[in-house]
Amino acid sequence: MQKYAGDENVAKFTLSIPHPYEDGMAEEWIRSLDRVIDIPSNPGGIRRHQEIVFAVVSPNAGHVIGSVGLNVDEGKHETAEIGFWIGKPLWGQSYCTEAANAIINVGFETLGLNCTYTNHFVENKASGRVMKKLGMNHEGTLKQRKWKNGEIKDLEVYPILKREFKI
Repeated sequence: MQKYAGDENVAKFTLSIPHPYEDGMAEEWIRSLDRVIDIPSNPGGIRRHQEIVFAVVSPNAGHVIGSVGLNVDEGKHETAEIGFWIGKPLWGQSYCTEAANAIINVGFETLGLNCTYTNHFVENKASGRVMKKLGMNHEGTLKQRKWKNGEIKDLEVYPILKREFKI
């Protein structure tokens, strides 16, 4: 995981992966995810902030090549943000599309969400293509929304509603 997350190109295009990705950061991040997730038994029954993160594992080599996550918005009980990244050697092989499609499905079918959305830096055109493959539509640009490597950047926003989602 450190090898792929530590790639400068991966960090450049993700909202939250730092560079350099130092020894111990992967383990620290994994430990931060070690908590009970309260998945409601009834659709739309989300009672509190929830985050679900899955490792994306290579079907051939059996090791972690990225991650995909769903972060339910506090106070907006039917909305969540998705995030994903894949190691650079595996870009363009549909891993992001497949992983993001699966996590969106979890949000709609298991958590009873109505809307999921994601963002990408304006210069990350590949993420925009993934979002379009998922059936998401560009909603707008958030000007100067996120600091990354000492620079404030614009974000492109892509939502999808449950009724629009096709597995």
